[in-house]
Amino acid sequence: MSIIGGQTIRQLRLSKGLSQENISEELSISVSAFSKIERGQTDLGVTRLLEILRILDVQIKDFFDIYLKLDSNNSNTNQKVYPEISTQSNPNLENLAIWYQDNQNEVVEKLNTLISLVEDIRKSDTPSKPNGLSAD
Repeated sequence: MSIIGGQTIRQLRLSKGLSQENISEELSISVSAFSKIERGQTDLGVTRLLEILRILDVQIKDFFDIYLKLDSNNSNTNQKVYPEISTQSNPNLENLAIWYQDNQNEVVEKLNTLISLVEDIRKSDTPSKPNGLSAD
């Protein structure tokens, strides 16, 4: 994940009054591993990003709105402060943010549908006893 992506997650976490410990516990990872996500030192997959946003109760639209704002405000600063990291930032996340900006409404609608489907599956995915078996 890029520095800006990590900063976005950090800003959202702080705005919710949550600690790194709170989030790392929910994700079942170490505080150190989550800290690396916030510093942009760990590749972050879409699934993990969605998990973090779910914990933060943030829509993906809001994440990318903040991401794009931070990116435009800090593009020169990041290269001066973190030159070795900026040149290695994740171009896929940056390209995704640009694409998202162009297709925002459609993406939000489809993601909300997908999230609803996943939540429905999770709710219905409770273990049940096969017919004819008793707890005795």
